[in-house]
Amino acid sequence: MQNNVNSKEYWDERFASGDWEEKGGNQQTHYFYELLCTLLPKHLKQEFDNPSKHFSMADVGCAEGDGTKLLSETFPNAEITGIDIAESAIQKAQSLYTDIFFSNKLDKQYDIVISSNVLEHFEDPFVHLNELFNHSNQYVVILVPFEEYDRIDEHFYTFLYKDFKLKFNGFNLIHIHGIQADKNIWEGKQHLFIYQKNAALNKISLENFGLQKMITTFENELCVKENELQGKEKQLQEKEKQLQVLQYQMNNVTNELDSIRYSTIWKLASKYYKFRDNAPLIKRLISKLKKNAITSHIQHNISSQNKVVLAKILNKYPTQTIMILPPLVDWNIPLFQRPQHLAKNIAKQNILYFFCTPNGLYDHIDGFEEVSEKCYITNRFDLVDQITDRKKVYDLSSTDNGTDWTFVKTRLDRGDRIVYQYIDEISEEISGHEIPESLFKKHFNILKDEQCIVIPSATKLEDDVKEHRTKNYKLVTNGVEIEHFSQTVAEEQYPALVKDLLAKNKPVIGYFGAFANWFDYELVIKLATQRPNLEILLLGVDYDGSIKKYHLEQYDNITIAGPIDYKELPKYAAAFTVSTIPFLINEITESTSPIKLFEYMAMKKPIVTTDMPECRKYESVLIGKNHDDFIAKIDEALELKEDRNYIKLLEKEALQNSWKAKAGDIAKMIEKQEKK
Repeated sequence: MQNNVNSKEYWDERFASGDWEEKGGNQQTHYFYELLCTLLPKHLKQEFDNPSKHFSMADVGCAEGDGTKLLSETFPNAEITGIDIAESAIQKAQSLYTDIFFSNKLDKQYDIVISSNVLEHFEDPFVHLNELFNHSNQYVVILVPFEEYDRIDEHFYTFLYKDFKLKFNGFNLIHIHGIQADKNIWEGKQHLFIYQKNAALNKISLENFGLQKMITTFENELCVKENELQGKEKQLQEKEKQLQVLQYQMNNVTNELDSIRYSTIWKLASKYYKFRDNAPLIKRLISKLKKNAITSHIQHNISSQNKVVLAKILNKYPTQTIMILPPLVDWNIPLFQRPQHLAKNIAKQNILYFFCTPNGLYDHIDGFEEVSEKCYITNRFDLVDQITDRKKVYDLSSTDNGTDWTFVKTRLDRGDRIVYQYIDEISEEISGHEIPESLFKKHFNILKDEQCIVIPSATKLEDDVKEHRTKNYKLVTNGVEIEHFSQTVAEEQYPALVKDLLAKNKPVIGYFGAFANWFDYELVIKLATQRPNLEILLLGVDYDGSIKKYHLEQYDNITIAGPIDYKELPKYAAAFTVSTIPFLINEITESTSPIKLFEYMAMKKPIVTTDMPECRKYESVLIGKNHDDFIAKIDEALELKEDRNYIKLLEKEALQNSWKAKAGDIAKMIEKQEKK
């Protein structure tokens, strides 16, 4: 099929018909350009807007000019031109933004050439990328969807690190910054690449601009791909063996069919069907029998292999109680959460644990994979659910829409046990979507049915439980993987961002987690303004887009990065002098047991939080009753950073709240119930 998406005619029709506006093109354009300006390094922002240089800037692929307008507001001292091949778009842009010049031709040189979310529309984007370089005197700035493996219909190329060379047409790559976009606007990653003409390329610039991280990431990707390839080769060998068996079985089926076909009864039947309808029915029947035989044998063999593996696991651990987490979340998500931590640690309590993955974005499990002793990831919930010769416990969650009360009642009726993790308020504000009635029904029925073990994670949630029952429940807050967060990080392991911050020789006030409407952005701004001698490092995922409203990037002493992979998080948190949880106090945070609280303890960094009930429980936590008190507590925490008694207190409270201790509490509840 011919690609007409990058043609002048296609885009002229889209802009002229109003289809662009109807499908949210203006909103998306504004978001991408706002993101581009946010990701630009501060020194380049200042240079692009230098009144003495009076840069000329081309916005190539400007559509109806919404992004060009944002550039003109961000860089008022630059001479900006919006360029697009669609004349209808240029006409609309010129009528909307009369103070900006727009053109449908890229026919002269500019100091800076900018292109946002354009190149992916071409099957060979590098021809057009080369054109951008040819019309730039100094800088080329490119924002593209990154690692877009499941492309939308209008996109014809998937950009990866390998596509952006360090040197390109006389320009050197000087900066790269990637981010997970707001899922309400764009589902996926966006990456900014900046090239400068004849820029010096050396080890220092690589570290400063994060390119060394890109190279390391690319090398790691290659290593992962090599390992995957080896695994695929082994799978292919197994499939070839299966195919040989199937071919042998198929030959037997064919021989049997042939023996029937050449029999007397077949000849008589054949004449009958030929007389009736020229015999197409039998031909189709034979074809269908052959296909069904192959499909049936494949499915039977795969299922049989998994049953054999499961039988071996059960024989290996013959006396252990079995605990099953129905499909809820992938095991290999970047940020390990409560389900993964508890699975590994419950398995250490003489319980055989099956973590059933939905095989979403991060898992590709086929069968059973042992991640630690007695802890298995599997995509075969159907098989473990059918185990009948062993006691089974189902590990359910208050956030799980995949199971309902019928599921729970069926398991209870056949003698299985239920552990119900009540870990958050059941709130549309937290989940981000409408809560189905079936979830509320399951929730309240479980709270009332004292056969079920209920595990609230916060005191406020425990109070909810007490309204419905008098026994078989226990408060188990979140915890910490102490070894992971107490590890010593050598200076050579520091990411470039950490090195840059530490080079300023200022205390670093840190936070990692989610940015959402329960985060107190005003408090962080007040801290940055009143304490310019401090650096603030915020690491995390933009959960609901709320962070954009506050433009934190405009403050020189605030650095935002993330999300950071759980495995890499200690390397970034090593920069913290004081760790914080600056949350608003509301219905959500009053029932929140922050995992990060216990991870901060294991890091042995002073902790300051707002007045959250679950944080008040711990002696090591400094509580800010209001904004001014929070800032005062930051000052106090800076004095505690080397206080030996305080550090011992952090170690003590971290140990009391290890995931091992939490899993032990749950295991005791299960053991207690089994003895009844």
